[in-house]
Amino acid sequence: MQQTHIQRRTGLVLTTLTTLVFLAAPLSANTAFDDYPAWESSEQGRHAAGIALADINNDGFLDVIVANGSDTRKQHLSVYYNDGAGVPQTTAGWQSADSAFHGNLAVGDVNGDGLPDVAVSVLFNNEPYVDSGYVKLYINRGGELELNPSWRSADMFNSCSCAFGDPDGDGDLDLTAMAGEVVTNRRDRSRIYYNDEGDLNTTPGWRHELPYLGGDAVWADFDRDGRLAPAMTYQFEPNRIFPNAGNEIGPRDKWFSQDRAFYGRDLTTADADGDGWVDLFVANGGYSGGVGYIKLYRNGGADGMGRTPAWQSDYLGVNTGVRCMDIFKDGNIDIIATAWNRGLMVWRRGEDGFSAQPGWESREPAISEGLALGDLDNSALREETFTFELTPDGRNLFMPGGGPFRRVVSVRHFDGDLDPSEYCFQGEQGWVSIAGFIRLGSVDITVERSSEPDVAVANWDADRGNFIYFFNAARVDVPEITSTKSALDIYPQPAADRLYLADARYGSKGLSMVVDGIEVLDALGRRFFREEYANGTTIESVRELDVRAWPAGVYYLQVRSGADVERRAVVIAR
Repeated sequence: MQQTHIQRRTGLVLTTLTTLVFLAAPLSANTAFDDYPAWESSEQGRHAAGIALADINNDGFLDVIVANGSDTRKQHLSVYYNDGAGVPQTTAGWQSADSAFHGNLAVGDVNGDGLPDVAVSVLFNNEPYVDSGYVKLYINRGGELELNPSWRSADMFNSCSCAFGDPDGDGDLDLTAMAGEVVTNRRDRSRIYYNDEGDLNTTPGWRHELPYLGGDAVWADFDRDGRLAPAMTYQFEPNRIFPNAGNEIGPRDKWFSQDRAFYGRDLTTADADGDGWVDLFVANGGYSGGVGYIKLYRNGGADGMGRTPAWQSDYLGVNTGVRCMDIFKDGNIDIIATAWNRGLMVWRRGEDGFSAQPGWESREPAISEGLALGDLDNSALREETFTFELTPDGRNLFMPGGGPFRRVVSVRHFDGDLDPSEYCFQGEQGWVSIAGFIRLGSVDITVERSSEPDVAVANWDADRGNFIYFFNAARVDVPEITSTKSALDIYPQPAADRLYLADARYGSKGLSMVVDGIEVLDALGRRFFREEYANGTTIESVRELDVRAWPAGVYYLQVRSGADVERRAVVIAR
């Protein structure tokens, strides 16, 4: 699903501009990144088609993984190892023995040994735009990827991207492969390869009911039922979300977008408005006569996902990557995106939402094929622990902290730590899935996350390398969270009988939030509950709220501590 060298170079695209549907907000002129990338890989002649950041050699620092080849020539999968100070090698320290017309890639622990493995989509087998491709997997063998993939799909199809999820809720990662090739209009049925005790089946256990030109997939719990559902995007078709009923994906979508949705290139999820429901972001590619916008579909909770965008950017060209994170540390989700022949772009959310144009764009354009976020020098890396109640029916999907994280450090049950083979996660989308047979008591999930992500950009341009923009904390005008600043942790989510409050401390331990009052608003902003506390009351004294009489729905809980007010969305479900 690639385009020609000339189209990438010039950005020749036919489109019709549409009007902005979300209010623009004035943005701060500052940004978290410098105008030019501080790192560039040195190899020439490589066409990057996908990029990821993961700790391949298990030294505690993120490495850069790049899939090369695209529709141009057979090339290798490459790893640029981190030097331990936050700077990757400029020439690959490892590359695969095999070569292929690689598309995008996905990273996750497939065999449950605690090390990240790498799945890669392949566009064509031998001849571009003539034969079919496949999807394959490189297992991490003790800190190094195997030179040749030990797993490959038995069926052949043109695949441009893949993603990991856990649709059957058994605590291991299953592989989704998108299918179809747009240039020759070769439609196919995207599929899921299920994981059987650490080994992927070579034949798919689920396929689309109809053939499409698939673009990208992402897994999330959109309806907060404790199960993962896939969102998928396509060329010439609406975006879709498929239902997960009893840990089995339905053959037909339960949601589709109704706006013009030509060629979605990339997907991500985030709670953009802080209401406790996962929203969907789509980067629309723009070539082949499509519309080149970043779009946000808002999740209305009980009202479902909006069928038209709550916000969209101005026309940007061929969008290739979108990720979301609070990079300005102000409690709001920001957007980071890439496109052909443009620099790295950042939207900072204001009081009224996002503006149509990015608030900042770097001055180094790239023929980008995607991006990845991660703290390469561990400058702001910290551990956070969250407690969740297990469900009797085994729907054990949790989102610790409600945002992206690097890795799961541990999952502690009352009878000891779970083995990595008993849970799986996708840190970029912020979820952890625990094996459904573990159903009693609670678990403490400790994750590692950073508030200062560096950004790696895959560059298809064979005359240049891939780029990294390092996070520049000095350019962020929002004060850092210090050890005297506490943050509210509320669990479980959703809640049924009891809602527990805790002090999720950034920095030093041993400090405790003082609670002066608690107020709860319903979804319409009406006061539902209010309680005042004596001077010096700590959050440990308050500890829990009885919510058995609260009707199911979304609420906003505000905890007042002196001049500070911590506000969180709360979901009651039964």
